Amino acid sequence: MLTPKQQDALQKTVLQAVPAEIQVALSGVFRWFAYFSYCAESDYIYALLAAVIIIAQENHLAYQQIATNAAQSVGVGPEAIATAIAIAEGSREHSDLALLADTLQATLLLAGAERLLLPEMVHAPEQRFQQDARALIAAIPHIRLNAAQTAAEQILVTARLLREENLRQMELAAKPFGKIHPYIIIEGISGSGKTTQAEMLEQRYNANGQSAVLLHEPSEWFWRQKRQTDGPQYNDDQLLFLLLADRSLHIAPTLQNYLAEDKVIIASRSFLSTIVYQSQTQYTAAQIIRLHQFMPRPARIIIFDMDPALAMERVVTREREQGRARNEYELLELLQRHRQKFREIADLFPFCSVIPVDTYSRDELHEIIWNDLQQYITT
Repeated sequence: MLTPKQQDALQKTVLQAVPAEIQVALSGVFRWFAYFSYCAESDYIYALLAAVIIIAQENHLAYQQIATNAAQSVGVGPEAIATAIAIAEGSREHSDLALLADTLQATLLLAGAERLLLPEMVHAPEQRFQQDARALIAAIPHIRLNAAQTAAEQILVTARLLREENLRQMELAAKPFGKIHPYIIIEGISGSGKTTQAEMLEQRYNANGQSAVLLHEPSEWFWRQKRQTDGPQYNDDQLLFLLLADRSLHIAPTLQNYLAEDKVIIASRSFLSTIVYQSQTQYTAAQIIRLHQFMPRPARIIIFDMDPALAMERVVTREREQGRARNEYELLELLQRHRQKFREIADLFPFCSVIPVDTYSRDELHEIIWNDLQQYITT
């Protein structure tokens, strides 16, 4: 039998030998190859090649050359490819081949079932989700490995729980905070241009005779408190409640004062940033939203969606030209994670719009935002 390290090395070798368009799907199948841990090296290679053949066929690629390249990468020849084809076709010529074919069928089904756990399926229309769920239910009895059957059932239960939680969060978040106010929130990862666009909006509203003001979050009080409390005990839960305190004591009263003066309020950060940046707390997005229901309900939330690499370039340029030091969140890996989180939570707000900003000039983007807001802001 192969060690886990040897199995991993074979998988990586095969993945590097196949076309890029099937690598993701193939790696999803290989994640379940622990079921082949009982195999000798030759049988394990046959199963790897059989998976390559099936995934290539599903993607309408000529599998012969792909299988040949994969076989050569692990040092086997045409006989191994012939055996792999037999396994891929579900051969029951003898017990060894039948066991390999059954195990491969189970890994393929589990890899497919995992798609139910992806955000796009959790958020998918009910009809599409139920269609895929029913297909999995129909397939489970035909899995010949008891452990794989159990795993598939667990995936189905988990997917349904995730979907129920998502629907519950959407229901909670969609409840209005109260009266709709001329309060605009612009959000997005660092370097996406929020401050620039907020300032342009303020200038345009004022030029049009509508009094507008910029709102900066967090307040200076927050930064003073944070400097005093930073240390080994510092964590996301503490930061969440420090931000809540800041909004309750300072931001919400400031907002109410501006609203009483009939001003259009433009904020380039908000409680959405708390959901994204403090995502490691014990609280769900819906719970964080509920904690913020003392805040006025915005008329519009606009999220800038930007390539993290481009945003990182802007952050570095800003640091070099303006001498503004980067904060702990302005790392490429974190920008990538935060971009995905902003995309996920956008669905929780019916009054939210996500704008891909990479390809627009500053002025083009401003016009898009301005035209969008005309439907929502009346003073």
